[in-house]
Amino acid sequence: MKAGEKPSGEASLGTCPACRLGEVKITYTEEDVPGFGKMLLLTYKCPSCGYKVTDLIALEGREPSIYKAKIESPSDLQIKVVKSSSGFVEIPELGVEIRPGPASQGYITNIEGLLVRVEEAASVLRGDEEAEGKLEVFLAKLKEASEGRLAFTVIVKDPSGNSALVAEKPGKVERRPLSPEEVEELRRQLAGVAFEFR
Repeated sequence: MKAGEKPSGEASLGTCPACRLGEVKITYTEEDVPGFGKMLLLTYKCPSCGYKVTDLIALEGREPSIYKAKIESPSDLQIKVVKSSSGFVEIPELGVEIRPGPASQGYITNIEGLLVRVEEAASVLRGDEEAEGKLEVFLAKLKEASEGRLAFTVIVKDPSGNSALVAEKPGKVERRPLSPEEVEELRRQLAGVAFEFR
């Protein structure tokens, strides 16, 4: 490996779990996220059907923690969001809860990008007569938030310690370790989501 080059690679994992025809390949790259540390970015992909899963793993031991940031100005929208497949994200003022499940993806973005993801997820309800009125009110609040005109709180929790909020401005993000009881409850929720029946 040359100086300055990031460790990376690719390997074959076998038959695709989605189409059962193609071969899933995993690619990995090591990234250094300022304020967080070294991470392994993983992408599982099937060229036959387009199946794709991404995840993040902290390469330096990290404590399961909860992070909170009050978003009060357009500059706060640049706070980094590091979310692994086991990360929980909440925006209480908007009624948003992102819970990990079997298809949960890991990603690195910023608050602005997180709001775009929320908008994309909510937009699938367009055309649903029951949801339409509430959806329009929600999307209007989301637009205010994404333009920095509505203050809100972003909370990130991860029982594996692989997720975080990272701000350049000291003191902008509050962090505290999760208690053993909180870690256990989040792990139960992770297991429960995968096996929930309705």
